Amino acid sequence: MPDFSKWKQTTLRLSELLLDPANWRLNEGELERSQAAILVELVQHEELMEIIESISASGYLPNEAPIVAKNNGKYTVIEGNRRVGACMLLVDPARYDGPESGRIRRASGEANTSELKELEVFIVPNREAALPYVAKRHNRRSVRPWATINKARFAAELIQGGATIEEAAAKVELRVGELLTGLRYHNAYKLACHLDLPAPIADVVRDPRQFKVTDLERAYETREVRQLLGFDFDGAGEIVGTIAPKEFLKGYKKLVTDIVEKKISSRATKNKDALIKRVKSWPPTDKPDLTKKGSFTGASIINASSPQRRPLVRPKPAPKKRKPKVSGLVPGDFVINTGYSKIEDVLSELKLADPAKQSLTCCVLIRTLAEMGLYEFLEKKGRAAEVKPKSDEPPSLYTTLGFLLNHKEILDDRHLQKALTGLRDQKSADLNLLVHNLTFHADETKARTLWKDFEKLLRKPFA
Repeated sequence: MPDFSKWKQTTLRLSELLLDPANWRLNEGELERSQAAILVELVQHEELMEIIESISASGYLPNEAPIVAKNNGKYTVIEGNRRVGACMLLVDPARYDGPESGRIRRASGEANTSELKELEVFIVPNREAALPYVAKRHNRRSVRPWATINKARFAAELIQGGATIEEAAAKVELRVGELLTGLRYHNAYKLACHLDLPAPIADVVRDPRQFKVTDLERAYETREVRQLLGFDFDGAGEIVGTIAPKEFLKGYKKLVTDIVEKKISSRATKNKDALIKRVKSWPPTDKPDLTKKGSFTGASIINASSPQRRPLVRPKPAPKKRKPKVSGLVPGDFVINTGYSKIEDVLSELKLADPAKQSLTCCVLIRTLAEMGLYEFLEKKGRAAEVKPKSDEPPSLYTTLGFLLNHKEILDDRHLQKALTGLRDQKSADLNLLVHNLTFHADETKARTLWKDFEKLLRKPFA
């Protein structure tokens, strides 16, 4: 059990806290992790949005204070990285630019961010002091549990600190055999990430969402492949070899490169004989010379290597495609690019509205989106004050459309200019009637027609 008497409870400014680059949840492949890269990983792959929106709606619950250790004048978060990361983005949404940035800005606008700028924390003497507590906490159902590979990374740190494989397995509540499988995976992939490979190959390897780690796993779990490469695993899942390290590295680089280039694929690794034949067919420049004896471990190769220490560069993942719940009006490629969360909210509600059942709602939202979006467009152009200079109220849709019609240079699109007269004289009048006239009713056809008429114009301010 941890010695809690040496833990100091205090309040620290959020700006004093650093997310943990060695967080066991994170992508194994990145050799360097900036604070920005950690936030991206947490948002896109560790369900941080759930915590962000929970804190925004209900406030920050200080029942489980983050655990931190002092490091070079700042405090690294050992436990509680997702909670601290959520607070960071609520206080400063600009720290993240990605698929969920609109939701983060909305949550920030609704949150009491003043209470998040200082957090109650426990300061531990060092990282090792917190490990027993961290292990126990992530085996509880009340906390989002670690996957086996996360537990293996954590166990590897315990073993490095002197724990036996049996003690580490007990800490993470895995059977010894399960933990050994995870440790072999962890150590084999970690070594692959440290290989001196050409940049295009290395970038794929260091992203486990691109690199087929399962193909690597099937290869190293084949005894004959391990023999051909001159290595095996010890009782703690570490790579050990009996040939010269240089010879082993020739073969291991070739294996990893072939997986990236799909010369060794899942089909090949499932066929044991074909896999062995493929490795035996490598040219002498890539095949280890097993007569050159020596010794090494995976750790010794990593410690002796000097890989290119750059952050993993990969394109921003596109937002996950979700099946629409209803047959809505707005196509999936219609996105917004404004600094106003209210406009984003209107568009989000319009996307969810079903024109067959909520035709009036759709029409009102189209009018609202058009009024706010076009006025914001004129603000960007520096022309908003000209539309209705004698009033503090934003102009009506009819007034804005008339202004655009009279100042054709603003849109600089002859097709839209031709459509403006009809939009002003007929469509804006229809929208007014739908909102104010008790006998003028909406239906699905009207909603769809109005959206079709306004869509091209609305794409202009949101481009």
